[in-house]
Amino acid sequence: MPYVITTGTPWGRNLGARDKYAVTSRIAVATLDEARHAAWMATDLADTDQGRFRTAIAHFPADGGTIGPLPDGTVIEVRRELVTPTRRLP
Repeated sequence: MPYVITTGTPWGRNLGARDKYAVTSRIAVATLDEARHAAWMATDLADTDQGRFRTAIAHFPADGGTIGPLPDGTVIEVRRELVTPTRRLP
């Protein structure tokens, strides 16, 4: 099952609003382990105390989860994407 990892930073005046994040990166991976690794690496880039964030990342359920906001405001979202097979046209 593919996963999408989105990293965002807050913008605007209302920094607590969930919809007020500018996407800074988005990647897709094939497995939950790869998604956890990508989220782990994103906490490295935030240069923060990763302990509590990495514990949460290690326990992501199969449908993913959200980490943050980190001290610098960054939010990391891991989301499972459902793939719908496409039908080949004749």
